[in-house]
Amino acid sequence: MIANTQDLQYYPSKSHTWFMNLVKSTMLFGTSTRSGSVLSGDSPGKSRLDLNRQMVQTSDPQGIYITDSSGSPFGFTNDHGYDDIRDFLNVADSNVGSSGLKNVSVPDSALSDMFHVPIPADVTVLEVLERIPDVPAGCSLLNKSLGRDFAWIWMHEQKSMCAALLSNTKTTVPTGFAQRIGRFHLVDGVRGTPTLWSKSEVKHCEGSVSVVERSPEGLLAKIHCDFHMSTRDGRRRYRGKLEGLLLFDPSTQLLLDATCLAQGFHFGNGVYTPNAPKGEYRLLTRLQMSRGDTGRIVPPEKVATDGNIREYKHPV
Repeated sequence: MIANTQDLQYYPSKSHTWFMNLVKSTMLFGTSTRSGSVLSGDSPGKSRLDLNRQMVQTSDPQGIYITDSSGSPFGFTNDHGYDDIRDFLNVADSNVGSSGLKNVSVPDSALSDMFHVPIPADVTVLEVLERIPDVPAGCSLLNKSLGRDFAWIWMHEQKSMCAALLSNTKTTVPTGFAQRIGRFHLVDGVRGTPTLWSKSEVKHCEGSVSVVERSPEGLLAKIHCDFHMSTRDGRRRYRGKLEGLLLFDPSTQLLLDATCLAQGFHFGNGVYTPNAPKGEYRLLTRLQMSRGDTGRIVPPEKVATDGNIREYKHPV
């Protein structure tokens, strides 16, 4: 099990208790990626941002943890670089292999926890990746990180676009889908948990879908959206365009594939994403069809934070 823990103030009391027990257990028995040593055996000055030092310095246990199904810790890191995450997963995988896995039963109370939100059966999952290209010199190294999330598009939204394109060459992007992407996914989550946009902060986010090619096997369409989000004081803003290709199955009117890229200029820091590049900087957001199992387990950031899908499904 991989747990990415951030923003503990959102956790209900029972989840917070479980998590703090995991922290204590990891500090005693877990393995740090950097040093490869048992965390409890590292002195604060030599542990190089492992969990013990992090707790001593900031009392902040956020990071990425790997445990088995019974909660036994296999590893911890709060690094962000590709090499660091890869090494961390390799260390944890080695620990899992040497220790073996245990069979456990999950109580109904855990499944009914407010942060366990089942993925609706009538959505297609998109993988969302965010990055800042050509990070300016002198910036925090966190700006070279990769933001990650999942997005949902409901089947009725897919069918409305495909049905319109079966009889016309162009149609509009459903308002709910466009606003959902703008508010909750066109954000700077590169350095940590992003600050999402409120309804009033979306100044413009709409677009169109037009037919590129028709065939019995699929209907290929091009999507184009213009977007502009800004806080009232203008201290955080993002303006740009999203373009991509959508492939529909004409028989079901559902997506077979999707690849989109949003790009534009972002300005300002989020609550949990300080140290952005100075001035305006380029921000890229890629949305593509999710092919793995993770997207059917992990909900979007907005859904996980709220503990429900209400506002995410109806963002307008």
